[in-house]
Amino acid sequence: MNTDSIKNLIKISKTDTAKIPLYFLLTSDYVQNDTDSSAYFLAEGKKLIDRSKSHKYDYEYYFTGIKIYHATQKFDKALNFNLKALETAKKNKNDFQKAEALRTLFVIYLNLKKDTLALQTAQKAIKLSENIKDTANLSIGYGNLSRLYFEIGLFKKSILYGRKSIDAGKRYHNLKGLLIGLNNTAVSEQELGNYKEAEKLFLEVLQLAEKNNIPRSKVKSLVNLINLNVFTANPPQLNFYLEKLHRFLDENPNAPFAKSDLRNLPYYEASNFLYQNKYEEAENTALKGISKVKDDHEIVQNLYNVISKINFAKRDYKKAQKYKLKSDSVQNIIDKENLSDFETELSKKYETQKKDSQIKLQESKIKNKNIFNYILLGSAFALLTILLLTYRNYSQRKKLQQQRISELETEKQLLASQSLLKGQEDERNRLAKDLHDGLGGLLSGVKLQLGAMKGNLILSEENANVFDKALLKLDESISEMRRVSHNLMPESLMKSGLKQAILDYCESLIMNQNLKINCELHGIDEKMDQTTEVIIYRIIQELLNNVVKHSEANLILVQIFRHENHKISITVEDNGKGFNLENMNLKNSAGIRNIKSRVEYLKGKLDIKSVPGKGTSVFIECEEQNYG
Repeated sequence: MNTDSIKNLIKISKTDTAKIPLYFLLTSDYVQNDTDSSAYFLAEGKKLIDRSKSHKYDYEYYFTGIKIYHATQKFDKALNFNLKALETAKKNKNDFQKAEALRTLFVIYLNLKKDTLALQTAQKAIKLSENIKDTANLSIGYGNLSRLYFEIGLFKKSILYGRKSIDAGKRYHNLKGLLIGLNNTAVSEQELGNYKEAEKLFLEVLQLAEKNNIPRSKVKSLVNLINLNVFTANPPQLNFYLEKLHRFLDENPNAPFAKSDLRNLPYYEASNFLYQNKYEEAENTALKGISKVKDDHEIVQNLYNVISKINFAKRDYKKAQKYKLKSDSVQNIIDKENLSDFETELSKKYETQKKDSQIKLQESKIKNKNIFNYILLGSAFALLTILLLTYRNYSQRKKLQQQRISELETEKQLLASQSLLKGQEDERNRLAKDLHDGLGGLLSGVKLQLGAMKGNLILSEENANVFDKALLKLDESISEMRRVSHNLMPESLMKSGLKQAILDYCESLIMNQNLKINCELHGIDEKMDQTTEVIIYRIIQELLNNVVKHSEANLILVQIFRHENHKISITVEDNGKGFNLENMNLKNSAGIRNIKSRVEYLKGKLDIKSVPGKGTSVFIECEEQNYG
């Protein structure tokens, strides 16, 4: 039915309960083109639910409301409606509604940068869809996983699930899932350099969006094609898709689309002018773009880069280098501070330096003009000036010396901490070897001797049982000795490296426990300095021990990324009970002090975030030591 048919049915319907689902149909129809009208029809449906007490439609109300808030990028409100929809589906004991709510909840978690929750939700949605044979929506579930793996940089895995989404979407005629799968596969193919395949998939999205009148997908596909042609430096195609996008936006001013999709439009337009050698238009477009998006660091950096390229093309190397430096500066503060504050700080710094230079110049002129007067003031004034300069010089030197003393104290403390850690690890290594090679050998020898004696002795049945229990206790003692030795210095860390040692330790933790540990270890296959590996292992060991002892979690995520610049980032998250950071005295925690000292040894920083009932996240960024 079209919207007019639905409206006519509402007019002739005699009961409120007959009108409610019709209002929600209108809400869904209008959400693509007119979110204000869509919100109006949703509210009308809610009024009828309350008036007629038809709460069997509560799920439809909450789920339909998600569409509006998602379309308008109000993800916090969308999350609130989504959780209520999921709660209602559980109350209704309707697994189809539950699977549907889980799929949309994944997308919202992803937009809110809650990757761990998004992964858990996507897996639940797929599992439930498979269990209830909800084949029509499997495509969306696979597409959601594809998007998540793209967000965390696992592009091959993203393509794997994206292809599954495409196949399921075509097989079960799910247009939404098909569009999700095509888009996520295309962007991952682009990241891997497979530009022809990416273009083919983007064009398929565009054709489906035009055929089925889906404005948001059409805008997104056009933007993706524009971005691809900027990246591959294809001026004719870039200009073609830019003109097509502008025509569509001009002809459909009220069409809904994600504003974030158009955030890079000034960069694309400036690049288009640059490829056409229209340098003035390109630079003016980029500068206007910067003035409109001061709070978006990534876009501003792109625009600074394109201005630099424009001026290199114009052979204005000084100006080109100036904007290159600005681009580098923005890169240093991305995700750390507000760009507008940064520009304000730069502007104030420039004005201050300018004023200081003017003051010094003015003082110099006055000094030159009045030099004769200074001579006449006599030796008293000269002596006073000398004393003032001497005092200022003394104060400055004292300040510098105090600063140097503080730096030396810090270095001394760090060196002491490093020495203590190295001593601890050396002693652990020595004890592990002594236990394993010394005491372990002795106990094993005793076991062998007792075993040999048993065969040569004639014992009563009672004495034989006592003898066997003694041998069993000896086995337990040897196992305990080996466990202690392994904890002191894991053998797999020395032989197989850090990655295997962490995997072995995680496997030992989950034995006989209702606990799952997901490990994502990237770049640590290659050997690092032994001290660095041992310290990282101890950090992971201490963090996981804390989670197991205190958090009551059943899922832990361990991520380690070793970057090309020898930086190492470590993340340990859990879904446990969390705690209130303000009420916890972390400084008095021995475990936290141990972790901090090890992080400081690696010249790193530690960030702990926790919310009661929502788990804990620990992020560490440090430097690999003694690399070649």
